[in-house]
Amino acid sequence: MADSTTKVFISYSRKDRQFASRLSEALENEHGIEVFLDTEDILPTEEWKQRLEQLIGEADTIVFALSPHSAASEVCAWEVDHAESLNKRIAPIVVREVKPDEIPKALTKYNYIFFTEKDEFDKALANLIQALNTDIEWIRVHTRLGELARRWNQQRKQGTQALRGKELVAAEDWLAKQPQNAPPPTVLHREYVTHSRRMTTRRQQIWVSGSIAAAIVTSILAGFAYWQKQEADTAKIRAEENLEQALSAADTLVVQIAEGMKDFKGVPIERIRSVLDKAEGVLRGLERATTIPLVRLRQARMLGAFVDAYLTIGDLDQASQRAARSLKIMRSLTATDPQNALWQRDLSVSLEKVGDVELVKGDINKALNLYLSGLAIIERLTKLKPENTSWRRHLAVSHIKVGDVQKTKGDIDDALVSQQSGLAVLTDLTALDPTNTDWKYYLGISKERTGDILREQGKLNEALAAYRVKHELISQLAADLSQNSAWQRDLSVSHEKIGDVQTLQGDLSGALEAFQASLAIISRLAASDEGNTAWKRHLSVTKIKVGDTQKARGEFDAALASYKDSQAILADLAQSEPNNTDWQSLLSLTHILLGDVDFARNDLSAALASFQKGRKIRQRLAEIEPKNAGWQIEFGVSNERVGDVLKALGRLDDALEAYQTRHRIISRLATMQPENTSWRRDLSVSLEKIGNVQVAQGDFPGALGSYGESLTMISQLAALDPANTAWQRHHAVSHLKVGDANKSQGRLEAALSSFQRSLELITALADTDPSNADWQFVRGISSKRVLEVKRMIGRPISR
Repeated sequence: MADSTTKVFISYSRKDRQFASRLSEALENEHGIEVFLDTEDILPTEEWKQRLEQLIGEADTIVFALSPHSAASEVCAWEVDHAESLNKRIAPIVVREVKPDEIPKALTKYNYIFFTEKDEFDKALANLIQALNTDIEWIRVHTRLGELARRWNQQRKQGTQALRGKELVAAEDWLAKQPQNAPPPTVLHREYVTHSRRMTTRRQQIWVSGSIAAAIVTSILAGFAYWQKQEADTAKIRAEENLEQALSAADTLVVQIAEGMKDFKGVPIERIRSVLDKAEGVLRGLERATTIPLVRLRQARMLGAFVDAYLTIGDLDQASQRAARSLKIMRSLTATDPQNALWQRDLSVSLEKVGDVELVKGDINKALNLYLSGLAIIERLTKLKPENTSWRRHLAVSHIKVGDVQKTKGDIDDALVSQQSGLAVLTDLTALDPTNTDWKYYLGISKERTGDILREQGKLNEALAAYRVKHELISQLAADLSQNSAWQRDLSVSHEKIGDVQTLQGDLSGALEAFQASLAIISRLAASDEGNTAWKRHLSVTKIKVGDTQKARGEFDAALASYKDSQAILADLAQSEPNNTDWQSLLSLTHILLGDVDFARNDLSAALASFQKGRKIRQRLAEIEPKNAGWQIEFGVSNERVGDVLKALGRLDDALEAYQTRHRIISRLATMQPENTSWRRDLSVSLEKIGNVQVAQGDFPGALGSYGESLTMISQLAALDPANTAWQRHHAVSHLKVGDANKSQGRLEAALSSFQRSLELITALADTDPSNADWQFVRGISSKRVLEVKRMIGRPISR
């Protein structure tokens, strides 16, 4: 049973000893408060600083006796600093007047209680007692958990010291119910509770049975049944107590479901589904048992937790049903009391849950509308009560969600505005409390999302700056909580984001360093938990990024080794779960990448073997899901790679067949979405590949037809976006190819016209950047072709 005695540490100067003794005697004798004084509680042989740390740690509140002497005391200043490091409640009392500029800076943010001679001691003491008793139950838990966490930390964080059962649930409930003016939990508090939950989760393998969930919900039912049956006033009072306990149990269930679904490795999906079914079976009885608004509110929250659970295991139908029921309940409740801000906040959450489901279903327009509706509610609430930091955090996350969907829709400018709005809220929050790891974490997320958009806009320097801020934030978190694997993984991702931008900027050395730093972290995580397939997948992808950078640097042997390492990981994953199409797709990518390196080294036989292996996997995926555009494109790309090697080997008929397969795939996609300019560009390229083989076969009329179709498409694209230099260059090169085909058939006037148009286009482009060697090279070829044909037809050559 927890100690219910309030404990106080008095920090004072020796010159104020008489006052400290009087105050200590009054607190202990008159009010039963246990007081720690360094003159009484430190033995002569003890290390005074170590003992003071222990006494401050065991105290619920630090009473600082402020006087000119204590204000100037280095020991008193150290005591305050140590108390603040533990997020202890500090109650400054004024013993003697101190000049404002002499008051320690750490104490200026608190309200003072005056014990000066002109004030009445008893009245001041009553005010102090009231302050000490405010939120005292929460404060006592702060002290007790703080001491447990400190001992756990000193013993090298051994799992045997972790919280368990009801004690763990109570600690999680304590974290979730911090009073507004109470000192926040420390990082160590949160780490200790998080570690305890992780250890419990591992022991139980995420709900080995449904007994916990069912028991909690059963207790809820019992409370409500008792409520409905009792009539007498005394019975009703007891029933109210049962109701309060039942509602608390419902909140605990929501927390347990949310925590349990974060990591369910090793637990069969059907077992998880069985647990959810048991909990919901009792929940359905609850629906029939009562219509009390508070009960309905908890019911909506539980359904929201079930939404996340079913989304985690990939059951969209079940998730959709729970989300709809949760939203229906909240709409019904808010209709009866539109001014209830707490219910409005839950309505906002329910709208977002439905949006989460619609987003997974692929209906991004519907998801966006739901997110915007939820955002409007929480935005209105935070304006009414800006001091509610929980709501402001919700507002920030809502902005991030809206921005993510806007980015998916291609509304980049709107997405940037939304992300920056969330960023502004989180920046203000973290300024209020830089120690709040949750706010700091989401600030990093917001910075990363902003960086993603800036990168897509081509603002690489700004994107890199945003990614580096996110990296600094997550580095701090990962250092503070080194055992938090989720943050360690985020740190790995932040290295990769930086490396991605450096790659685009051409800083391959910086990119390789960033990717290798990411690789070191994710390698360590994957080695620590061999059953974690998500980390293995991440490890394989990071090795691919390292290999890509090595290949770009011309380090082919190193790149080949990186790709083979990735392939080995993915082969094991794919073998363990053959129906996992994501792993199959990545495995096919490693075959293509290995083929690319062999092709660059002119090892054509090895390249062809790798490309064909990759094509075989991708063909199977494309056949499984014909409407999956991504897999259709990948299958097309693998055919193109096979065609390139076959052409180099002189197997022209086989190469043409591979290119034509690629062309049919991309043509079908481009017809379905004519507005997709990327696919239209790919279609133009595929026609050129076909034309190149036809030229090699001597089929010049066929080549001219292919090149002509390609030219028509790229001409349209170049007209759509004159600022797109890649399309303008392609446009010029297409005219060159058409000209070459006409020249080969003796159609010199037509060839000259094409060459002159190519020269005109590439000259305009090259003049914008004389240092671009590639554009200057194409201009040289175009100019040479023009001169050749003019000589052939006897046309005057200008100088």
